[in-house]
Parts: sequence; C-alpha cells; structure tokens
Amino acid sequence: RGLGDVYKRQVGRHFTGVHHPIIVFESKGDGVAAYRNWCDTLGRQVGVSGVVDVIDVGDASSLALDMVGSGSAVDRARRFTDAMKHGFADDAIRERSEETLRAVMCAAFVLQDMQEDGWRGADRVGASTAGVADLGRLSFMQWSHILLGGRGDDAGQLVAGFVRDAAAREGAWPDLVDAGSGLAPLYDSVTPSARRNLCEAPRNKVDALLGAGSWWDPGRRRVTFDMVLYHERTVVINCG
Repeated sequence: RGLGDVYKRQVGRHFTGVHHPIIVFESKGDGVAAYRNWCDTLGRQVGVSGVVDVIDVGDASSLALDMVGSGSAVDRARRFTDAMKHGFADDAIRERSEETLRAVMCAAFVLQDMQEDGWRGADRVGASTAGVADLGRLSFMQWSHILLGGRGDDAGQLVAGFVRDAAAREGAWPDLVDAGSGLAPLYDSVTPSARRNLCEAPRNKVDALLGAGSWWDPGRRRVTFDMVLYHERTVVINCG
C-alpha cells in the first residue's frame, strides 16, 4: 500500500517523472503483477498512463540495465569492480582480489569489444585469434571467468596469451596495451599453483555473478538509469 500511496500522491501533484520517478526492485518475482495492477488502477484514477516497464534479469528478451557505462576499458573495469565491492559483503573483496578483478575485467572488456567488432582489431595488429574466437560469443563476465581459471589453466593461458601477444604488437591501441600489461602479474612467469591462489577468491565472486546468465549477454538491449529518469518511466526490476 505504501508504494501505491506514494505513486498516487506523486501523480496527483504532477510530480512524476524526472523529479520523482518510481523504480522498484522485486526480489521474489511474483510481485510484478501487483505493481502493474497498482499503476494501472492509479493511472486511470488520475488520467495518466499506468504503463510499467519491467526489466527482468532472467529474461534474455527483456531490457537490461547498463551496469558498466562508457569510457576506456580501465575505467569500465574500475567502475564495475567498485560496484562489486559495494554489492558483496564488507571486506568480501580485499585489496589483492580487487587488483586482480580490475586486471581481468579490463582485459575482458577489450576481448568483448574486439569480439563484437568481428575481431577486426586483432587483424589490424596481425594477432591470430586461433582458439580464442572458437570459444564463442562471450560476455565480459565469461571472459573474466576464463582469465581467472574458471575453465582450467590452459584456457586461461590461451586467452591471456592472445591478449598479451596482441598488446605487444605495433598498432596496439591504449585499451589493448593496458589489458596486456594488467595481466602480467597473473601470467608473466607465474606458476599455475601461484596463479590459482591469486585467482580463487575473485573467481568465486565472478562465479556468483555468472548465475545471472543472459543478464550479461553483449547483444542484450540495455538502458541506463539516466535514461529511465530522463524519460520519466515507472520501472520494476525483477530479480526473482
């Protein structure tokens, strides 16, 4: 009832939209229909649209939220790792894990960018994508998982070796160079055993996020919170 009262009060005073949008996080899933009914009923009472946009985490055909933003791979990796630190329990991601996550996320964003560009970046610098492109169309989360040893050390070495080889070639762009140098502490003269120790804790966090499945798909349509606020939408984010 609390949300309905707030919604009715806002609509009645013409305070909807940019000033007072309503964004609901639904954790169980079965509350989405109730929110739709509330908005539809209240909308009819005051003569406005009661349309609710549902962002469904588990539905690949639904919109998703852009949780990364734009900018360099380093910037995106920093923002996303910071978000992970806030999302997990206090001290769940310590300094060493944070450094590792930033490094693999930077490389993962570069890999996703190259992949979505048809690997033309690799062609420009003359790097072979043999074995890497065969892994399929992956999200940055899946690339991170591989670089953290989630598919075994050989797969991690294959992908890291591709990034580092491409980064060392003439014509490598800044994002690629940053990705290559960032992987050095994990893959430059590091034994598989030492790498496993470095990667285990951050990989556990990535494993948990991989449970969101299609939420991370690079081809999924996305909106930002800024877009939701600017266009005065009523949104239910269904995490159930």
